[in-house]
Amino acid sequence: MSEDDSYPYFPFYPKDFTSDGLVEAMSTEEVGAYILLLCRSWREVPRGSLPTDDRILAKWARLDADHWAVAKAAVMAAFTSGTDGRVHQKRLRREWEKLQTLKTKRVAIAEKAAKKRWDMHDACFKHAIISDSSFAVNSGSFAVSGGSGGKVCDAATKLFLEYPRRDGSKTLAIPAIASALMKYSFSCLQRAIQRYSDEVVNDDEQFIYKPEKFFGRQIFLEYIVDNFVPKPPKIQKEVKHNGHRNGLQTIRPEN
Repeated sequence: MSEDDSYPYFPFYPKDFTSDGLVEAMSTEEVGAYILLLCRSWREVPRGSLPTDDRILAKWARLDADHWAVAKAAVMAAFTSGTDGRVHQKRLRREWEKLQTLKTKRVAIAEKAAKKRWDMHDACFKHAIISDSSFAVNSGSFAVSGGSGGKVCDAATKLFLEYPRRDGSKTLAIPAIASALMKYSFSCLQRAIQRYSDEVVNDDEQFIYKPEKFFGRQIFLEYIVDNFVPKPPKIQKEVKHNGHRNGLQTIRPEN
């Protein structure tokens, strides 16, 4: 049976090691032999195990037969016999299993993140179905002709990155922006974002529309009209109560 060989290291806890009763009972030579055998057992299959052949163990511990005969009892006391004819270091095996569990969790997280990215692109393509008539995102490298849903997704991502608030759902925002790009040019939507950004520059983020709402509910239409009248950005005004300072209040000045 083979086991995952992706970990060339194992966790080592100095406090646990030096305070272990079995280690405290070892001589310096025996401690050295024990560490060498731990390193070797980490590479063995099953992990944390060793064969019982004294000739092999002495070689791996870098001791001659006489010195191994003296050190064996103390060193091997840290191992237990298994039903497979080998000896096993239980703590080392547990550490290997912890790493395997951690690896499994990380793989699952990575796969979930990858799926989320693919779902976003799939949704983007779904919203970026272009009719036979050509469509263009009017901005430099984002020029798009019929059928180029991927370029629309790229343009939508760029607009998303320019939006003043990005803590919403990118999976929802990108398709909403891509859908808007089916009717309005890139530069037009970019202008809407800039106008809205100027308006909310001093607002707390919680009061700024999330991008999926700004585009999904077509709020952006208010900011692309030719007769658009910008609202002045909010300012902070000192508030006093009974002649004493009572902090700052964010207000929008009257036109």
